Amino acid sequence: MKDPKNNEQTCRVFVQEFYDWYIAKSNEQDHKTPEELGDEVSGPAFALKYKKDAFRPDLFNALNEDLEVKAKNSKYIEGLEFDPFFYTDEIPDRFVLGKSAVSGDIYCVEVYGIWGGRIGEQRTVVAELMFLDGRWVFVNFRNGDDYGETLLSDLKNLREERSRIQTKPDDSPNNKSCRAFVREFYDWYAGTDGKSRRTKDVVEYRSSSLSPELFRDLKEEEEIQARTSDEITGLDFDPIVGSQDGGDSFVVGDVTNKDDHYLVDVYGIDQNIKRKGPGIKRKSPGVTAELILKDGQWIFVNFHYPGVTGEDGHDLLTDLKELQDERQKQSK
Repeated sequence: MKDPKNNEQTCRVFVQEFYDWYIAKSNEQDHKTPEELGDEVSGPAFALKYKKDAFRPDLFNALNEDLEVKAKNSKYIEGLEFDPFFYTDEIPDRFVLGKSAVSGDIYCVEVYGIWGGRIGEQRTVVAELMFLDGRWVFVNFRNGDDYGETLLSDLKNLREERSRIQTKPDDSPNNKSCRAFVREFYDWYAGTDGKSRRTKDVVEYRSSSLSPELFRDLKEEEEIQARTSDEITGLDFDPIVGSQDGGDSFVVGDVTNKDDHYLVDVYGIDQNIKRKGPGIKRKSPGVTAELILKDGQWIFVNFHYPGVTGEDGHDLLTDLKELQDERQKQSK
């Protein structure tokens, strides 16, 4: 006999009550200082601590594992980079429920986030639930913009990626040394000592970290930009980080080598002001540094930048050469 509580209306009431509680607690914590928060957990961790019974065990365990991984790394996030219950970086101010549907034992409820009084045009997330052991539980969450993307699949992919990194063969001594050099360089560049740097600082203070060709071309570029404000004469991005906004700090990724050249992925990290927690590591590297070991010292010989969708990437030496050629044409 079907439980009388197992119906679409009670399901919607359950979802409404959960999101009412979750947003209220999130807003309450956002108005607290770090000192007031202390050791108090926030966001998804708060939901798992106080609403454990609201999740099916497999979803709870997957989310809990992700949170534990983040807790072990205080510098940047190695797990989900968004709120899992809204599939957004920022928790909305309010929400409304949309349509609901039933497929077998699974009930689906659309949730629309509201920011600044405006409801999003697209559903924010679709919550999937089932009636288990006399109560409603969340079994999954679907991205409202990409219905094929689900929370459980995202968590599974992250787990597999962490396993791949952890089980790959130990780095060679050169790979470890190269990674350590690049990490130190980008910590210096990001200003972990309280002094932010720019390309001109690299040319002035870290010339020994650059190959002669790269130093010459960068020095020429800096001198030209210092003499003119015409954008066409120079680079329109920071060549060390690969964009105008590379991140608040950086983390070094994989190291690969071909012959005597080593390629090191560098990811930007953005401050996680909203959650008052560790920074958020960007999904893709902003730049891939190319280095060689010369006379026992690592030096940068080029910087490679990933292309956007549908476009090939580019590299610094080629960009500087094209700028030089363009200037020569203009001077004739």
